[in-house]
Amino acid sequence: MTRRFRAGIATAAAALVAAGLSPFISPLGGANAATTASSTYGWGGATEVWDWERGESTVGWRDFVDGTGRVGIYYGQLGLDSGPASYNATATGDVVTWLDGNAHSRGRWEFRMKSKQWATATAYQVRLELVPAGTLPSSCGTTAVTLASWNGYTSSTATQLGVRNGASTWTRTPLALSQANVFHTYAVEIKDTAMTWFVDGKAVGSLTSAQAPGAFTTTPLVPRLVLDGTAGKAMTHTRATTDWDRYFSLAKAGSTIPSTTPALTPATTPVTGMC
Repeated sequence: MTRRFRAGIATAAAALVAAGLSPFISPLGGANAATTASSTYGWGGATEVWDWERGESTVGWRDFVDGTGRVGIYYGQLGLDSGPASYNATATGDVVTWLDGNAHSRGRWEFRMKSKQWATATAYQVRLELVPAGTLPSSCGTTAVTLASWNGYTSSTATQLGVRNGASTWTRTPLALSQANVFHTYAVEIKDTAMTWFVDGKAVGSLTSAQAPGAFTTTPLVPRLVLDGTAGKAMTHTRATTDWDRYFSLAKAGSTIPSTTPALTPATTPVTGMC
């Protein structure tokens, strides 16, 4: 897939500077503010960019639906909507979208996402993850790097992150984040000897090859977004959207990640939000 960059970015940047604003991607302010890891740690310019606020194409992204849902553009965001059309009606099945191409085993990925639910049926699980290229949309496979996963939509939803390779899973204590229709930025940096997870520009989890050599795969990975429904159950109408997605190479060293970043630990029981 040809790398696609926002048209007229130099003109837009100049206009923002003239207005006293940053020329870089800036999430909503106030209660929806979210800082990026890429700016905090100096990753440089993204080498792959996906935006939809100007009606850009979804070419390169594929989707899978086995119930009432659909994948589409909602207010300039790529969204997974569980349907049906009525906001207070229940939904069924899964909704999945993934990048078909541009796979990488190493690098930095960052996403700006939010979710919202209506009614009070069984809550969908939302997953933002990296999976091996070619993984079936309805399959968890044997390898997954989870940037964020949750199935609640309150001001303090337990939000999981971690990595799975084969039968082994590493995770950390779930973060309490507002998932009540609030944007957050989620990122992960994968190097040969270290992985780091970020939320809203802050390093929140880490793992080294010395701590867990089995967690590091050389398999090329692609982004995947999932609304995971419970089979045979009526689910709450839910929409998860991504405002933008970025991939950064490791060419620029970036700033040092704090040594106090919590280390992930092996999971001894099934982990909510992990494949």
